[in-house]
Amino acid sequence: MMAQQSASPEHRILTHLAENELINIQQARAQIISQEADFAKWMIASLLALNGGAVLATWSSEQILPSWRAAASVIYVIGIMAALSVSHFIYLANRGILQSLQEWEAYWLFVAETGEHEHVRRGRLDTNFQTAFAKTAKTQWAGMLSAVSFLIGCVVAAIGGSLV
Repeated sequence: MMAQQSASPEHRILTHLAENELINIQQARAQIISQEADFAKWMIASLLALNGGAVLATWSSEQILPSWRAAASVIYVIGIMAALSVSHFIYLANRGILQSLQEWEAYWLFVAETGEHEHVRRGRLDTNFQTAFAKTAKTQWAGMLSAVSFLIGCVVAAIGGSLV
């Protein structure tokens, strides 16, 4: 306790900053774990339902030429595979982000205890977090591929139906 009273103003500011950052990291971790997981479940379920239902509807339709029916079904299956890959990409992205948050937490604990700020380490942590966050783009692309596959499959099925 005496050490904190005799600490420099910079040390006290860094300690206070570190304590606030630790709270922010804990809140971010909780949000990623709960809200992102719920969003991912609904997104994946919706994409699977769209493409899976479309496969069943298209395949059972007698009003679409067989070759067009098969082509549309293949496109829907691509959408299903893309939807399933969304969950894998979410897992990888969240794992990287959570690991980065853990590294940040260790850094801010160090700052809170010592009052020392390491610019090089902080720069590396920033870079690591940005790299981990960039992995979320794969999730978005896979989701878009699934949605676009559904739309293209619908067009193919409609063309195949108009030729009958």
